[in-house]
Amino acid sequence: MPEIITIKDMVISNAKKFGNFPAFQMKRRETYQKLAFSQVGEMVASLFRCFENLGIEKGDRIAILCENRPEWSISYLAITSYGAIAVPLDALLTTDEHLNLLKDSGSKAIFLSQRFIEDIEKRLSEVPDLKVMISMDPLENREGVISFKKAAEGERGEGKGISIEDVATIVYTSGTTGIPKGVMLTHKNIMSNVIS
Repeated sequence: MPEIITIKDMVISNAKKFGNFPAFQMKRRETYQKLAFSQVGEMVASLFRCFENLGIEKGDRIAILCENRPEWSISYLAITSYGAIAVPLDALLTTDEHLNLLKDSGSKAIFLSQRFIEDIEKRLSEVPDLKVMISMDPLENREGVISFKKAAEGERGEGKGISIEDVATIVYTSGTTGIPKGVMLTHKNIMSNVIS
């Protein structure tokens, strides 16, 4: 069995190994846009600098709330590769449920699409740890909202030192028998599945 590496090591390795090969392809306005592995690696490193500027530390939680799109994956790779902990939120949950999970996880930042910004923004006082929103869609100047596009195209950072035993993500259960509970998964847990 190959050696288990961190998500960060995988991102760096794939950016070098696959370079200009498409990592993501999405249809927008009747044409397909592609993002190469090298571009994804650069975007992840630029998001590291954004996290550094926001004072995000190793182990801090950062949530993701949006529909299926490349920015979701890039956000997840950046968060986990930086040394922070990704908290994916189900886009089909209610605002109340999103707020409960944001509070429970202690998320300091959140990546989200435009359709969720207003609902979260109106009730920010209920989530005292949440300091910043990173919008995946273009928005006019809004206090406390950063542009994903600008953050992912800026100066690059290095991220934190991480090991395969570090927690990479907290995934909340469906809560069919009560309140959802956060399941902590390490880089080793995730990368073991990737290797398999």
